[in-house]
Amino acid sequence: MLQTLKSLHLTFYSATFYQQLITSWKGIGLGFLLVATLLNALNIGMKVPHSFLGENYKELFAEFPDVSLKDGVMSMEAPSPQEFPIFEKTEDGPFKIVFDMSKPPNNKTALKERMEAEKIFVLVSPTHLSIKAPNQEKVETQDFSGIDDTIVTQEEWLKIETILVALVAPSTLIFTIGALFLNHFLTALFGAIFLLLVSQLLKITSDFKGMLRLAAAAKVPLATFSLFVAPHLALQGLIWLGFALFGLLAARKPVGKKDKNL
Repeated sequence: MLQTLKSLHLTFYSATFYQQLITSWKGIGLGFLLVATLLNALNIGMKVPHSFLGENYKELFAEFPDVSLKDGVMSMEAPSPQEFPIFEKTEDGPFKIVFDMSKPPNNKTALKERMEAEKIFVLVSPTHLSIKAPNQEKVETQDFSGIDDTIVTQEEWLKIETILVALVAPSTLIFTIGALFLNHFLTALFGAIFLLLVSQLLKITSDFKGMLRLAAAAKVPLATFSLFVAPHLALQGLIWLGFALFGLLAARKPVGKKDKNL
């Protein structure tokens, strides 16, 4: 891994690096795949709050009504119900957070049916907080009995937003990193097969592991560019192909004495 880190900058320009990567390095390039994964995760991580709650998630919390809780019963002075859209870009979205101070359904079946029909993700009623996550059958409910009397103003809602994002982001990123690494690994496998076929046409002596290392290393420049721009999928493929072919052609040249030390 240390060798990989020391060579990251060489993936952008060094024919000698690619030549040695193909002919003399060991392994299958997992270090390069991990670096590309982390670069992509960094890019996605900055957008987690937006993808979770929507583009204007801070404004969403700022619009929540002031509510008061007294003796286990919630009330608000604003008109009821109030609805706030979230998950606007997800499949089957948008869903809603609803503050409804009218009497809630008297059983869980009726509550579930209402939340499904109206696509309610969170329902705040006078006595309960109910949550039904998309594509899940169970409705989670929490009654307000036993909770100390309190008043939640817009200032408190914004504090809750900060805490929520801090809780959601790490778990979301862990899942994202795993999915990204798997995607990079699988696409590198297919890329290595393609490069191996091309190497035979160009009469370049190589093996599958060498091509897999090359396919993985060529992902590092692409992942770096993705931090600054969001190229179309086809353009991403062309960028990767350009670096991969550059490295493949570099393998045609014999390694001289001066080239053995990067």
